[in-house]
Amino acid sequence: MPAPRDFTDTTGRKIPTAWRALAPILGVALVFRLAMASQTIVHQPDEIWQYLEPAWGRLTGHWIVAWEFHEGIRGWLVPMLLTPSLALGHAIAPDTMLHLWLTRGLLGLLSLGVVASFFAMGERISRQHAIVAGWVGAIWVEIFYFAARPSGDGIALTLTVPALWLAMRLRERPSMRLAGMLGLLLGLAFIVRFQYAPALALIGLLAVSGDPRRTLLPLAGGSLVAIVLGALADMAAGAPPLLWLWRNFAINLGENRSASFGTQPPWWFLTQIGATWHIAMVILLPSLLTGARRFPFVAVIALVVIASHSLIPHKEYRFVILAIALGVFLAAIGSVDLWKALAGRWRVAERINATIALCVLWFLLSAVVGATKPFSAYWGNGRAANTMLAKAGRTPGICGLALFQEPDLPMANYTYLNRSVPVMLLEGRRSAASAQAMAPAFNVIIAPRLSAPELPASYRQVECLQPHKAPEKQKFCLFMRPGTCTVPPGDFDYNTVLRRLGH
Repeated sequence: MPAPRDFTDTTGRKIPTAWRALAPILGVALVFRLAMASQTIVHQPDEIWQYLEPAWGRLTGHWIVAWEFHEGIRGWLVPMLLTPSLALGHAIAPDTMLHLWLTRGLLGLLSLGVVASFFAMGERISRQHAIVAGWVGAIWVEIFYFAARPSGDGIALTLTVPALWLAMRLRERPSMRLAGMLGLLLGLAFIVRFQYAPALALIGLLAVSGDPRRTLLPLAGGSLVAIVLGALADMAAGAPPLLWLWRNFAINLGENRSASFGTQPPWWFLTQIGATWHIAMVILLPSLLTGARRFPFVAVIALVVIASHSLIPHKEYRFVILAIALGVFLAAIGSVDLWKALAGRWRVAERINATIALCVLWFLLSAVVGATKPFSAYWGNGRAANTMLAKAGRTPGICGLALFQEPDLPMANYTYLNRSVPVMLLEGRRSAASAQAMAPAFNVIIAPRLSAPELPASYRQVECLQPHKAPEKQKFCLFMRPGTCTVPPGDFDYNTVLRRLGH
């Protein structure tokens, strides 16, 4: 393909045509990601209790400790990397959720590398392929939904897709500097989500296949730097360096602890992807197969991710978001080729601007997937619980918080509460008696609406979320009493109860 012609801006500087095409796509992508960053939803509890909450604990000294950290099966690199943005947001506006918005917004900003990589890989074929692929990376619901999530799956996606593009470039134009950068990305992706190791290894092999003597050592060096960073993060948190990797294998696979959260058959990922894309499969599947002919290695990576995760009994859709994103990329590439084939047989298609038509089509497909089940259920995950925690934290004079007969464990977290006050958990058959006995330890309670008669008489209802629902479905109501807290939480401390219950 001939080199693109340059344009000049108002200052006379030349702007490559690629940037003129990519810049507005990145702008749209950023809007979608910042919109996601402003939401209180969480896809899975891991986002809070394995990443945000330990980072908040490093910052403030207060955090709800999940069982994974008691067992030592989680690394500290991601929490350490999230701490600066949490600290900055808290310093600027300590009584707001800015610390969360800033952290998720930064993750969304970093995920623009996925969009740019889709564009760059498409550019290997044509500008039209690049624009459509970049656009799909910007607006496809499964990609931007996970882009701003503080989770290992989303962060690994942000690291791995640019690494894949770098590997393609290195294979054709070996460079020691780029090999080092690629090694760093692959190493970080491994620390963040080591389950991607087979796919990451294949990407590394692709990169060094062009000139192993020039690229192998820098790539290994970059990977080693990432591993060292992970070890240093563990040591800074007082944990044995990288021991969590072995313990994760030993507990989740050896002791089969992860299976206690549910198991699925080996074909579950394929059926779940089909259920999520449903009617869109009519276009996505033939487009994906066509795109795989252009980028067979990308298809192999996607299949390896799905196959390796299919061997693990416990499965969640987010585990294979890398494969899903790569499949969508292949479908974007294939859709351009299919349109061209259609235009050659159907005269009406020749008179339509193919790029605009495809971008509109992809936007509509994304909207359909995002607005229908099963994906539509994700938009409300955790919203009510976290919103109520934030409201409790803003209660004037709060000196202690109790969660009474909460529907799911864990629910409490200091990241959303944003107050360094004792948090208690009152559960089980004696929760009402415990609330009466421990009333001096807290002045704010979150409880289901129907539990109001069981609370101490001094507490009045302030607010219930989702008041339009039937009373039995109003699980998050805020109650408070006047006065201060005069006794410690004792055995009802949230972390103490969680540990006793095995959470």
